[in-house]
Amino acid sequence: MNPREIVDHIRSGPVKLMLDKKLRFRRRTRSNPCDFNEFLQALQSSKTIRDVSCLSHRRLGISKDEWVLLVNTLGSIKDIQNLVIGCKSSSREFHPFQAVADAVKNAQSLWKLGFVLEGDTGPGTSSGLTALASALRKHTALQEFGLVTWCRLQ
Repeated sequence: MNPREIVDHIRSGPVKLMLDKKLRFRRRTRSNPCDFNEFLQALQSSKTIRDVSCLSHRRLGISKDEWVLLVNTLGSIKDIQNLVIGCKSSSREFHPFQAVADAVKNAQSLWKLGFVLEGDTGPGTSSGLTALASALRKHTALQEFGLVTWCRLQ
């Protein structure tokens, strides 16, 4: 789907959203009337999405900063219940655990969270992992949490 089709799909009111293909958002122009911010606004204003699966920034073809914004936006979707987030670290400056912790804090209706770590992803610093543990502990509605790590054998 092109960027406009993705935003239109979100606005059409789906209950489930699979972000499993490259997102090709670029700066807004005449030939590209939809940008990444419009995509985030459509997600945030959704009143129907309850279940989201989101791949890592590399698989989505977006920057680490955009992925963090996306994860935070997913956490702010009203009445989100099930969230599965994929992550692949690429540098020490990238803190995926902190981003997921922030999403959990925002997602008051979240009752199921899955976090898939690809490759050698580590917390970078223990503060991100501590923030995630604290957010999970404080989130009383959360009933299921799954953490999966996988790496490719060479």
